[in-house]
Amino acid sequence: MFQRDSSKIEASIPTEAFLRALEHCKICDKRVKVSIIGPDRVGKTSLGKSLRGEPFDAEEPSTDGVQMSLPIKNAGTEPWRNLASQQHTTAFDHKCAEVIVKEEQTMSTEQQEFQSHSEAENQNQGHHFLDFGGEEIVEEEVNRSAEQKRQATQIDFPVHAMEGEQASNEAMAKSKLREDLIKSCSKEIAALMEDKCNGGEGVWPVIWDFAGQAVYHAIHPLFMSPEAIYLLVIDLTKELSDLVRSFVKVSGHDEERVSSPECEDTNLDSINRWLTLVYSIKAQYGKSKCRSVILVGTKADEVKGNLSQKMKSLVKTLYRHCPRILLEHIAFAQDDFVVDNTKAGTASDEENQTIARLRDFILKIPKEMPHTKEKKPQWLSAELEIKEIVMQRGPHWRSSIGKKTPSHEASTSGEAQQTLCTQPRDSKDIDVQLSSLTLEQRCLAQAVVPLPDRVVESVLTPSCDAEKIVLQLKENLQPSQVDFEQPCSETRVMIRSLARKAIASNRRDVFHHLRKITPAGTTGPLLAENLQVREIPDSIGRKLTMNLSGRDDWKLLAEALRLTPGEVQFFDQRTLNPVLEVLVYVSKQRSLSVGELYDLLNENGFHALADFL
Repeated sequence: MFQRDSSKIEASIPTEAFLRALEHCKICDKRVKVSIIGPDRVGKTSLGKSLRGEPFDAEEPSTDGVQMSLPIKNAGTEPWRNLASQQHTTAFDHKCAEVIVKEEQTMSTEQQEFQSHSEAENQNQGHHFLDFGGEEIVEEEVNRSAEQKRQATQIDFPVHAMEGEQASNEAMAKSKLREDLIKSCSKEIAALMEDKCNGGEGVWPVIWDFAGQAVYHAIHPLFMSPEAIYLLVIDLTKELSDLVRSFVKVSGHDEERVSSPECEDTNLDSINRWLTLVYSIKAQYGKSKCRSVILVGTKADEVKGNLSQKMKSLVKTLYRHCPRILLEHIAFAQDDFVVDNTKAGTASDEENQTIARLRDFILKIPKEMPHTKEKKPQWLSAELEIKEIVMQRGPHWRSSIGKKTPSHEASTSGEAQQTLCTQPRDSKDIDVQLSSLTLEQRCLAQAVVPLPDRVVESVLTPSCDAEKIVLQLKENLQPSQVDFEQPCSETRVMIRSLARKAIASNRRDVFHHLRKITPAGTTGPLLAENLQVREIPDSIGRKLTMNLSGRDDWKLLAEALRLTPGEVQFFDQRTLNPVLEVLVYVSKQRSLSVGELYDLLNENGFHALADFL
């Protein structure tokens, strides 16, 4: 088989164009999470295999935790498989290749227009174009024009002035690291350019397979996103009115029934729980109002009778018994999706048509999602910056706001796993991107947990008393979790989830009652958590900042916001309300939400002040 010459590939990457892409390119994130959710042993993993066109495994073991697949480029109605050359290419590689190719096409068009214009001028003067070395002149002019354009937009990666030989060595090491990164990226990008950026203009679905066992319910919110598509899988062999029966299949062993805290719930209750969880995630963090939950019936090979009628009957039952607010997220296709996973990877026309329709329907939903249309500036630079961090610190790292000393923890393999503590970056633009990643991690850490259905219904009933709603919540908690005066961490999460639900449902009486019976800093802010700090009402902002500025320990918040010692000293000595100026300064540098500020105040001991928000 023909092999590309890697030296030629490296030479084919215009370095200046690559750097311009890093600095000036605005990209839309092509990746879209396709989360497969539902009770245990309903065929979620097998459905993921069907989407990818992989053969069915009758001995498929139960999924542990959450399993993620690679992004699928060129996704369509055919099986979702990547080309061999694209197995490990990233959105970064594809976007860079796309931008460079477009720039080369633009430059080529400019050269042709310049050449045509010059030819016309020479013909008007009665001379032949080549008589006076015209080709060389045109080439020289074009090269000069391209060089001027390159100089006008060329990037100079900033290296801040530092004193001494150590600064010089650090600058050289950073320059060498970035040079190596660019060289390593060039091979992938060049190959994509040669293949005409064969990544398609559509979205890249990333399949996430969620375990259905009750033991994993606590971690599910950590991996869920408001801008995801959810395939809610329903076993058509089970009646919705039947009690839940939980099973586990370990590789090499028979399927076994296991005890579960859901043993007194019906299958309908289980489906309601998943719909409630999706609703909670979307209501708290989501911007999109599009319907993104797709109902998929499985085990069609075991169902007798009319499959379509069975699915329609199930949907009608959901509509009769589920709260209407949960049903608003379900996307209904013209035909129901009833899948026989045993035919995955075969040539069966029937199976191909059903799965092909499902693939097509999935890919239509992201067109209504804001994040697939929102262009992010300098995202490529942020990704390259993260690659630098990984090369410097190793592949296992996490962000930790306010901590300044690296720590180590043992990984499962027994090796040291380094923790990255975020420090102020050289580039403010990169810091904005890294801060957004940190904020996302913070949101995951405070993930909304689903409230009991009865509590949700009570909150949505205006006549239901606030004290009664809190009592209903306590009845659903473990005995060790009912103390609201000194709540444990699990109870705090439930309290905050109820407070969020109360605000979203315009039940401020419930929210204020929670504030009366719980310690300061427990309920979360009354203001919208995604509200930007710069948009806080003036009266609230001044009350908070003046109270905090009057304390000697306000600098803890400034350090948690990653201000340098020099910046903290400046605000301390030059302004009457340093906290107000700090928040204004940080808000201009990056996104800072009310929810993030509330949690930073709590983390640094300002619990009563956090409740000003």
